[in-house]
Amino acid sequence: MSPVREHDPLDTPVEALAWALVGLRSERGVSLGQMAPRAHFDKGTLSRVTNGRALPGRVHLEGYVRACSVDSGPWVALLGLAQTAVHHGDSEALQDFAVALRRLCVADLPEYSRTLGSAQSLVTAWTLRKEPGEEVSPEPVVSQGPSGQEEPTVPSNIREVSTPRKLLSPPRRRTVLTGCITCLAVLAAGGIWLIGHHTGTTDARPSVSASPSNSPKEDFSLQRLHDAQAGKVTWKIGVKRSQLGLSEKKKHGWSGVEIEYAKLIAKALKIKKWKFVDQGTNGRAEALENGYVDMFIGTYGISVDRKRGVDGHPPVLFAGPYFQTPERIMLERFPGTKNARIQRRNVPVNAFEDLPPDTRVCVVKGSTADAFLSKEKKFEKRATPSDYDLCINELRGKYDAVMTDSTILQQYEDRHPDAYVIAHDPFGVPEKYGIGLKQDALGLQREVCKAMRDVTKEAEELYKKLAVNGASVPNKLDERPAP
Repeated sequence: MSPVREHDPLDTPVEALAWALVGLRSERGVSLGQMAPRAHFDKGTLSRVTNGRALPGRVHLEGYVRACSVDSGPWVALLGLAQTAVHHGDSEALQDFAVALRRLCVADLPEYSRTLGSAQSLVTAWTLRKEPGEEVSPEPVVSQGPSGQEEPTVPSNIREVSTPRKLLSPPRRRTVLTGCITCLAVLAAGGIWLIGHHTGTTDARPSVSASPSNSPKEDFSLQRLHDAQAGKVTWKIGVKRSQLGLSEKKKHGWSGVEIEYAKLIAKALKIKKWKFVDQGTNGRAEALENGYVDMFIGTYGISVDRKRGVDGHPPVLFAGPYFQTPERIMLERFPGTKNARIQRRNVPVNAFEDLPPDTRVCVVKGSTADAFLSKEKKFEKRATPSDYDLCINELRGKYDAVMTDSTILQQYEDRHPDAYVIAHDPFGVPEKYGIGLKQDALGLQREVCKAMRDVTKEAEELYKKLAVNGASVPNKLDERPAP
């Protein structure tokens, strides 16, 4: 691999994105020469994508990421957040970019991202590195993609830090930043303690208990809810964007059963303004922990591992369940039969045990099926993309089997009955869907559980058509605050 310039993600958002893209190429072990024919750009153009002096254009970034054999969608979304952060520079824009950056790095380059700090440490560092009086052009420069289409990018002269690197040695700069971050963290912790102490003695809101069990984080989550109820902030609901019939983002907006359920909950919570935020499977816990979303509704299975936090993911608090489904396997149908087509062979598959050892299995990274295979120590060379459609779209050719929730798979088999077949017997334990919340948001959990009870009849009617082949609507909430 050709040598690359070393970037510091604590410097600016532009540097942070370049750092992540360099890490993506490093983890995939590909050179610019190997990437060029896949990206349809020459090595010089690909090198400029990660120069750290300006944000790349969308077409160039897509080609770069595609050449690394990674889904470019999340990276394009990250570029959009980076453009907003650079042009506006306010704390909310920086926070959104930092959270998305960290989430994507954990998902696509877990080893490389171990040196990346928290989202808050990134925002603090970027803020400290800004210099007063520095101007940023409000208008983007227009560049051309490979087909001549115009594409806005950030001007090459934009830098949030004008001090030359030679004037600040890396050890000294890092020491100063670390010390400032630590000081701010201590001050912030003190401020939060005072707020929590004051709330515990004088706050008369009925939904917040004055007992010592109320942590500052819980009060913050409830305050966010109260602000959303008053219309002061927009409530952010994490959802998935490509689950057929359940949660889809189309030209006209969001649609699907899970989207409709999310609307029911938002209305029951008396939230005035909300928006749906696209969030992949592997980064859900981080999105909740870092405040990128306020709650997550989208086939989020309740499990002991997720409640504890495993594999580097933070713990998650759940409310629910509101739906239950078995786990099953979907395969390409062998033409003219009820059997599966595996490695071009006609194979009857009724259960997990019927899968031949050479089956090319695809599961979503961080999913229940992924955890099941890890515990069973089976199909260790399985594919683990970031979302289900990346498995299913390649089922006829690249993969032989997709393992996930029966309810998700049923949508595809119903749409294409001649193309797919679902194994009869489930594997593992049934998946119980819950509403994901930040780990310490006990007060918010209480309010969400109340909202779930208030919409019980509407939810039963909404999920009635999905309650087939062992799927059902539970009659009680297992994940709820202690009485």
